[in-house]
Amino acid sequence: EQCIGAPDAPVKVAAVRALGVLGDASHVPTLATASAAGGDLGKAGSLALDQLRADGVDAAMVAHAREARPKVQAALVRSIVARRSAGAFPLLVGMAKIGKFA
Repeated sequence: EQCIGAPDAPVKVAAVRALGVLGDASHVPTLATASAAGGDLGKAGSLALDQLRADGVDAAMVAHAREARPKVQAALVRSIVARRSAGAFPLLVGMAKIGKFA
């Protein structure tokens, strides 16, 4: 996880990819931020969020989506949909009601 703060872009991308395989729910905020970054880091972050399979990941994604800044929120919602997270349905409906998807 410390490598995500590295100045070298390929090192950051490799670290994010590794967290997608080895990470857990505590890594959701880090991966969501990476996912919102765009470019190679954003692609790696999106894939890592989609691959993350530890217990509590879906709940962590929903919790973080409720308070994240809009760009990170959008990255989380995309991943929540890709993961087909049934537990996120109330969040998605709530966001739609307040116009987050307009």
